[in-house]
This record gives sequence, structure tokens and C-alpha cells, in this order.
Amino acid sequence: MLTIEEYFDMLRRHDWFYEYSDDHSAWQRGQAGKVELRNLAKENEQFAIMLADYNNYINAVIKEGPKQETVPLPKLEDYL
Repeated sequence: MLTIEEYFDMLRRHDWFYEYSDDHSAWQRGQAGKVELRNLAKENEQFAIMLADYNNYINAVIKEGPKQETVPLPKLEDYL
């Protein structure tokens, strides 16, 4: 079983922009990582919250740009 710290590290390291890659292997890795994050979140309520928070942040970045201030970048301390 993963710890909160380990799952957070997976979220932090995930390529959230893999869908924009022209490299099919990068897309495949990104897709596999996304599936793994979702499957782990299905098994752990805290992980599901963390995943939703990260998704909200990334969606804000995609919509408003990297300097957006609408949704803060999740921090590990938020979940401990």
C-alpha cells in the first residue's frame, strides 16, 4: 500500500501534458500513468481527493496559462 507521500510524488512526477505530445511513446506512458493514478484513487479516498485537486490545478493551467492564480498548486502538507 502506498503512502500519501508516495502517491503525491506520483502526482507530482506525472506528465500531465502527455496528450499534447507528438511522440506516441510519450503518449502511451502518459496514458498508462493516468490509468495507474486513477486505479489507485479508486482504492483510497484520500488519493481520490488528491487526484481531483491536481486535476483541478492542471485544468486551470491549461485554461488560463502557467501563471494562473485561480487554483493553487497542491502541496503535500495539504494532505498530511
